[in-house]
Order: sequence, then C-alpha cells, then structure tokens
Amino acid sequence: MKTVSGSIASQREKLVFKISIALLILSGLAQMPLFKRYYISEIPGLGWTADYHFNHVLHYLAAAVLLFIIFKWAAAFVRTKKPRPQLTISGSIRMGLFSLIIITGFLRAVKNLQDFYFSPAATTAIIWIHLAAGLILGFMAMYSLFARKRYFKLSQQ
Repeated sequence: MKTVSGSIASQREKLVFKISIALLILSGLAQMPLFKRYYISEIPGLGWTADYHFNHVLHYLAAAVLLFIIFKWAAAFVRTKKPRPQLTISGSIRMGLFSLIIITGFLRAVKNLQDFYFSPAATTAIIWIHLAAGLILGFMAMYSLFARKRYFKLSQQ
C-alpha cells in the first residue's frame, strides 16, 4: 500500500511503529529494574513499571508488533517497481542496528526456552550487544531527526 507521498508505510503504520519502539524502550528499561531502583514506580500510576513479568510480556508483545511492521515494510520494499529507492548511509546504519537488535533479541528469547543453554559469557555478550545496539540506534535516530537524514533516496535512473 503506497501513500500519497509514495512511501510504503501509511501514517497509521508509522504511528504504531513509533509506539512499539517507545514500549520496547520502556519495558526494556523496566526489566533492568531501573524504575524500582530509582523509585519511579512509587509515582502514582507507575507501579506496574516495577513488575518484571508484566514488562517482560509487554516487551515480547511490542517486539511482535515491531517485527510484523518491519517484515510488512520489507515485503513491500521488495515488491516495489522501478525506480526503487536506495538506502542512504544513515538508513544503512539504522537498518544494520535494527537487524542486530532483532537478532540479539531473538537469541535472548531463545535463551529463555527450557531446551537451550548459552554459556554465561555468551549470555552476557548477547545482552550487552542488545543494549549497546539499542543505545546507538537511539543516538542515531536523534541525529537523523535533527540532521534530517532519511532512510531512503530515490535512485537516479
């Protein structure tokens, strides 16, 4: 589905994408447990931020929504006829970081299954890579917003 601007993403999809990212950040931080440690969960209405299991499920649900949207957009991009947009350098970096977050997030989910075991060193590496990629993606997103860097540019064919 193309919108008036020619994007493969509708405004509603972009909004759901942004909300799922916000929920992933919030629930990811809540699992650490930063909100309980710094008494943010004591603020009326924010007690749920201290509930690890709730935030764990919320993280998985938001990740499922995010993956659905990303794969939908990827399929639409592959089906796009000429002229196909090209990734910018900023877009390539952000797509690479999203890929790294998805892969490490998948590995973290697999680690939680009963039949899989990762060594403590591997588990620590996966966690730190997941966190670092998320942090770098956040900084890259802010830079791209303020510098007006886009994911794609139209090819000059």
